[in-house]
Amino acid sequence: MLTIWTKLPEPPEPSCAPRPPPLGSKGLPPFPPENGGRIRTLAGGCDPLVYSVGLKDEVRTVEVKWDCLDDKGKLIKPGTFKVRGLAHKGLGAEYEMCFYNPGTPPWGVKDGSGAWGADHGAPNNVAAAGDWMIVTWPIAEGGCGIIGLDPSGHKRWGDRRGIGKLTADATYVYAFVSDWYVEDTLCRFAAKDGSYQPFVSGEKLRPFDLSLEQIFGGDPPGEVVGMAVHKNDLALAMSGGVLAILDSSSAELKQRIAVRAIEDIAYDKEGRLYVLADGRLNLLAPDDGALEPIIAGTLGKPAHIATDTAGNILVADVGPDSQVKAFGPRGGEPIYTCGKKGGRPIRGAFDKQAMVAMSSVAADSKGNVWVVENWNYPRRVSVWGKDGKLVRDYLGNTGYAGTGCYLHDTNPELAYCGPIEFKLNKLGAQTLNLLFNSRSYVVCRDNSPKTITSGDCLKPRNARPNY
Repeated sequence: MLTIWTKLPEPPEPSCAPRPPPLGSKGLPPFPPENGGRIRTLAGGCDPLVYSVGLKDEVRTVEVKWDCLDDKGKLIKPGTFKVRGLAHKGLGAEYEMCFYNPGTPPWGVKDGSGAWGADHGAPNNVAAAGDWMIVTWPIAEGGCGIIGLDPSGHKRWGDRRGIGKLTADATYVYAFVSDWYVEDTLCRFAAKDGSYQPFVSGEKLRPFDLSLEQIFGGDPPGEVVGMAVHKNDLALAMSGGVLAILDSSSAELKQRIAVRAIEDIAYDKEGRLYVLADGRLNLLAPDDGALEPIIAGTLGKPAHIATDTAGNILVADVGPDSQVKAFGPRGGEPIYTCGKKGGRPIRGAFDKQAMVAMSSVAADSKGNVWVVENWNYPRRVSVWGKDGKLVRDYLGNTGYAGTGCYLHDTNPELAYCGPIEFKLNKLGAQTLNLLFNSRSYVVCRDNSPKTITSGDCLKPRNARPNY
């Protein structure tokens, strides 16, 4: 800051001395005229480099021009003046870490590998695309509604469209888009880079956002409630009680089968199609489309089905057990479960080995089971081994504009996302506690795989949002 004075005054008595403004303010308070007063502040809160005219022996010379006007724009009388300059080293920011976002890095970058997920909703689908994994969100005003993760589990691409249902093979990702600006269309992406791959009919490219009306030649039989693909067959489970088999290259309708109360579908690697209908698990007969019931023990309340690399049937049971259950492909005998029976309570100590609100399940090429927990406390995609134990999880991201996320106003080690409390260890990892009562996570500073530990809830005092 550079200020012109008629003369530099003697310091007044402490009892009547005005308080100086904070360093970097636009000006200094004027002194009484009889003691000399401030005439003009030429530059305040500015970078000295803007006014630099030379640098020698680490001493910088700055030049600020003055038009002989005072702060009110009035031409001053000739006289002798003094100049006072104040400077400091500048204010800056140093990135330390990010919480509640597993992106690497947590912000968007040009190649599409940064950031994670969408703002308007929790994750809702997961599917295996060869050795890649695909995760979706229903609506994306900010961020991506669909992302592709490479074999190491890192995001490599994303697209803005919000996705309702999903399936994939090693080459393509097939998505039913149901968003506020693109409604009820079928899209096809390249699995490895997310590039648009429109369906091809004959030698003609079809629209990338292919409407259900175009597929069914009129009003569709409801909405898509399940999807599955195997080689040339792309199957759609429709809420109107129809199983539609499309050509996976052209999206042309090949077969239409009536299935009452159809809820979900899944192919195994041999091409057998399993159908979840009216809460029961069935195998579709390829000849006549009849359903052959599979005895699968107590399914509870199945929300989604898939198959693993061994051909077992995976069921996300959101009933009282709140587990992923694997059953044999023919007799439906229990093989293994993922997650602690009974799930995770919304209050009390957090248990990393439990799940809630599952909406989708898929098995990766290593045989691990991926599960989407479709709610906000926290938004979570978890990965499980066949021993039923947690391998890793992805926590986050925040809602619209960081809704409900803030730092503690007196304790710099605490941060919050809604009822989730994060305890930050800036030397290495950051620990999170959940305020439904108590719960604790560990999130590594370098965005390496997240783990969770138990811990006592740290009650916040005077915490408030910072938005």
